[in-house]
Amino acid sequence: MSLPRIPSLEPVTEQQKAVTEFPDLFMTLLVMRADASQSNVRAKLKPYNYDAGVISTDSAEKSLTVPDLYKEAARVPVLAQAVGALLEAVIFLSQEETLVNKIETLEQVEDKTEEQETELTTLNMQLGDLRTAYNVTN
Repeated sequence: MSLPRIPSLEPVTEQQKAVTEFPDLFMTLLVMRADASQSNVRAKLKPYNYDAGVISTDSAEKSLTVPDLYKEAARVPVLAQAVGALLEAVIFLSQEETLVNKIETLEQVEDKTEEQETELTTLNMQLGDLRTAYNVTN
């Protein structure tokens, strides 16, 4: 899967060995902070040539700060979808990591009891169900 192109409204042209145009942007940082009452997001973007796969080394990074992510997500539906998708991914990864760690711990036990065998089977089923629900391959 390739990342989506981020068109720049202010393309940058740099003089190097050859003239290189950077009509796109590349996100170098994305930080989201949130709690029940407040939230914000900060991003840094560099000029980028999507077709050549080249990030500008000479141009300054642009910073973007959204001081109230909740307010902006309510205003901008695609932002709400993106934040929701990111949270879903974090939830999946957290649950997967927990199950994998439990499975690996039980698999290290040499003489498993019947209860441990049952728990291992249950954990493997839960991991399979989780991955299926999120359409993730092993």
